[in-house]
Amino acid sequence: MRKDGIILNETELEKNENGGVYRFQIKIPSSVGWIEYVRMTLEDGGYTKEIPMLFIENRDGYSIFETTMGLETRALYKYYYKYNVYGREYFVTDRKTKSHIEYDEKIKMSVNFNVPDWANGAIMYHIFVDRFRRGSKFAMEPMKRRVIHKSWDEDVVLGDNPDVYHYDSDEEVWNVDFFGGDLKGIEEALDYIESLGVSIIYLSPIVFSQSTHRYDAADYNKVDPYAGCNDDLKHLCDAAHKRGMHVILDVVPNHVGDESKYFDRHGDYRTGNKHEDGAFNNPESKYHDLFRYKYDHGYEENCFWWDIGTMPENNSSGKVWEEIICGREGALATYFSLGIDGIRIDVPENVDDKGILNINKTCYLYNPNPLIVGEMWELATRKDRPYLTPDRMQTVMNYPLMDGLVRYFKYHDVTKLAYIIRDIKAEYPKETEYILMNSTSTHDISRIITLLARRRFDAYDKYKDLKPELKRMIFEALRDIGYREEDVYALFFGEMEISFELYHKLMWRLGEKGVPVQTVNYLKSIFHYTPFKPKEFAKDIDKDVKDDLEFTKNYVLTEREYRDTKDVLEAYLFFLYSWPGIVSIFYGDEVGLQGLNNLANRRPYPYGKEDKELLEYFRMLGMYRKSQPFLRKADSNILELRSDLVTFERIKNDEKLFVAVNNSREDKEIYIPEEYRDGKKILTLKKSNKEILHPYGGIVIKK
Repeated sequence: MRKDGIILNETELEKNENGGVYRFQIKIPSSVGWIEYVRMTLEDGGYTKEIPMLFIENRDGYSIFETTMGLETRALYKYYYKYNVYGREYFVTDRKTKSHIEYDEKIKMSVNFNVPDWANGAIMYHIFVDRFRRGSKFAMEPMKRRVIHKSWDEDVVLGDNPDVYHYDSDEEVWNVDFFGGDLKGIEEALDYIESLGVSIIYLSPIVFSQSTHRYDAADYNKVDPYAGCNDDLKHLCDAAHKRGMHVILDVVPNHVGDESKYFDRHGDYRTGNKHEDGAFNNPESKYHDLFRYKYDHGYEENCFWWDIGTMPENNSSGKVWEEIICGREGALATYFSLGIDGIRIDVPENVDDKGILNINKTCYLYNPNPLIVGEMWELATRKDRPYLTPDRMQTVMNYPLMDGLVRYFKYHDVTKLAYIIRDIKAEYPKETEYILMNSTSTHDISRIITLLARRRFDAYDKYKDLKPELKRMIFEALRDIGYREEDVYALFFGEMEISFELYHKLMWRLGEKGVPVQTVNYLKSIFHYTPFKPKEFAKDIDKDVKDDLEFTKNYVLTEREYRDTKDVLEAYLFFLYSWPGIVSIFYGDEVGLQGLNNLANRRPYPYGKEDKELLEYFRMLGMYRKSQPFLRKADSNILELRSDLVTFERIKNDEKLFVAVNNSREDKEIYIPEEYRDGKKILTLKKSNKEILHPYGGIVIKK
């Protein structure tokens, strides 16, 4: 029951494929006084209109008002009520009556915007297939322009691989070192995956490709031989379904590889029949119209995805593309026939709208209840065309929330997290909120333990061993480049990081002060900087750092940094597992796998080197989430958001949870709303309780 006594009802009277007829009813306690009028304001993104509510009757102490209207199919409508009593206007939001209305408080509803119930609030396991587990007992057959690692314990190859054939001296060949993780290995690991509370497995691309990441398809209809075969995918899907689990597959409709049968830059698929051959320099190819072209001085040139010369861009409005991706024998038909339950669309912004519509239609043709996720780095509602619609996509990867959470738990940035949460609540359909893909980390960003870590300037406590005169010059140089005295102490105590830019300014300044080159080089070996840019997106790294592959490869946290960061990570996860949406675990995050940027973030799962304590924590969180099924479709409400503390509640009808997380290394007293004070403790972190949250601790209380 609402505290204001108001009762809201929304009733579907009639439904059809184009929309439906709905009755909206508001019951206001007669005790408020004489009600001059009641109006409903309806927004659909394109217009706003105010609708008078018809007085029906006074009954059981309520004044009842209604309106009935037809609404067309749409992912998101927003509405609210207002009524006037004795000349004062009141606004009725989702849960409160107020004197004003905020943009994120309006009531949301959808018409014919369907999402699979099995995805609501689920836990997903995101697998970069080559790096998870090898199940095949047979040796991998050597293949052209591929390198097979001799051991699972070897490190990944970053940059150009010198061990493969190069067509010319200027060519760089990246992402061709294979460990052999395959579909059989995933099937063998289903007990392990399920122990994390997982009900959705998300596979990175598995199509026959020229690279380990397989975002450069060579043949859309075949599983890459190092990942297995089509039958292996069917066996995996069947085994997952027997456990009540679902499988979604990464689909890459925008581009293929230049060594694919469709493009065939190097003639590997040449038949002698120009019609059957690839489209590279061959306008007679049946694949010619698969690609997008630009014209320069009358000459036709291929377009390449983000100007990467190994990835020719597809024409996703064309007939050839439609047949290859969406046709009866196309890629989607092939993989849905093998048992997948949904897809993640790679870079949908680079796929024509006609293509997105065709993909949606095809998914529903082969599965009545598919999950369709889009890769999206910003809010999907702020693009130049719609994405979250009944005939396009249901949800997206929630990078904005991840950015906000990392910046909150690492840099105590309250503002960014607050407005991201408000924007999502205001702009996304409620159905989408419940299935937003909230990742620990992904294949495109640094590992979460790496992202959250504070890089200690004096990581190995070597400063104390320096000569007093050198110490003084370091202190002075830090002051010269803008550090206040308290900042310098914070830097040495690990409470502050030094950026790449300031680090080099420091070393340059020391040289100006007369510190010998050999000494500066020594200081460079003992003092560390952070590669991240705190004011940018959480994943952003300075270009000079990004280009230093040796730095990337050797970027490993000290034991102390790892231990300190694990406390922060546990608090981050405590929040994530209590928040609406799908929790997506990138394989290895659950055991502390580290990795800076691409491609070190795609290291093999560290068998035999797992952080077992962290793994058990992930399992505990999985059990907690599954033990409260109402969370799958419960609303969220931030109660308090400070730099050192966040509290919120989850609400569905009469079921409610209170969640509090300490974002500091100090004990925090918490205020628990009265309705939760006698509630049951469902989960605690760091032995916290209803009075005190211990450092990076948390508590969940159920009303």
